[in-house]
Amino acid sequence: MSTSVAGLVAIGHYLGLFPAEQDQWGHEVRRGPDIERLTEPEARAWAAPGDPSHQPSILDTLVDRGLLVPVSWADATGFARAHRLLPLLSGLGPDPDDPDRRRIGTFGRPIVTVDRLGYELWAEAGGQPSLWAACQRYAGSTEPILTDPYAVLLALLDRLDTLVSAGAACLDLAVPADPGPE
Repeated sequence: MSTSVAGLVAIGHYLGLFPAEQDQWGHEVRRGPDIERLTEPEARAWAAPGDPSHQPSILDTLVDRGLLVPVSWADATGFARAHRLLPLLSGLGPDPDDPDRRRIGTFGRPIVTVDRLGYELWAEAGGQPSLWAACQRYAGSTEPILTDPYAVLLALLDRLDTLVSAGAACLDLAVPADPGPE
């Protein structure tokens, strides 16, 4: 990539379209503990931030609200420490037509098929407080494909669009570390 920015990624879990005001509807996204309401143009920009047809002012507003986050390869670890990946579908195991690939979907209905590494990272991320914690845990597992947490992170970022655009996962805020007893 010729630039240091990999692109904008959407943060939050899309909840749907809800009545907002009289005769108007708004889109809702849960980001961390908060519910954010989006207008129609904002929702389109949030769902597909790489589409060049979006007005820059809408993208800037979503970045300011923390619903879109620029991912920089130079600070991929910072991004990974601040966010987590939440699996939204079920793991369905190997694809019968291609045993090297794994299916993700709902109760026997595949939605997306990914390689083994993508599947393992998707599954690992769900139980971890941040992407970085998931990468560290995966790199330290008994049979990892990659053993360096940063290499694991880059592999996950490479597969992120596939997982998120298929609805197999969403990105959210990292769970803060437990401060312990007060």
